[in-house]
Amino acid sequence: MFVGALCVALLKGEARIQRFGADTPMERYLVGGVLMGFGSMLAGGCAVGAGLSGGAILAMTAWVAVFCMWIGAVTTHSLLHLRKRSSAIA
Repeated sequence: MFVGALCVALLKGEARIQRFGADTPMERYLVGGVLMGFGSMLAGGCAVGAGLSGGAILAMTAWVAVFCMWIGAVTTHSLLHLRKRSSAIA
């Protein structure tokens, strides 16, 4: 699908690199993706997938892991949102 879409876009002259909006730097997402991939490699697999499949069989460790991942995501989002808001005020 990717190759087909690329060929059609090139033939129509509509091929371009698309970025996120100006207020959302794409570099942050690229660095986050690289860090997630590296962490998954170090952990021996995808922690979210392990948490969900462990949660399906009601393993307590999986529920604790998913809860901690959720807390980490909410905390990170809150800290980034506060930093963005404080820089907009200044």
